[in-house]
Amino acid sequence: MECPACKGNIPDGAKFCPYCGKGVMHGTQTKWWALALLAGALTGAGIFLAYQLFQEKRVWDAQGGEELPPSSLEEDLDF
Repeated sequence: MECPACKGNIPDGAKFCPYCGKGVMHGTQTKWWALALLAGALTGAGIFLAYQLFQEKRVWDAQGGEELPPSSLEEDLDF
């Protein structure tokens, strides 16, 4: 493997370059930016869904939405 900093030859399994001392990441480690991208996508999806929920509630309230009748499940379970 080649060191990304000094281009020296690094033995397989080494955690540091023996020539310059730079730390070496192996392919099995997850890159931080991949986790950041995933976290950003999940956060964005959550914000989008919350926005849609509030928009739907606003439309429901503007149309004079009524309470739904109790479900038969609630009657069966004696809530």
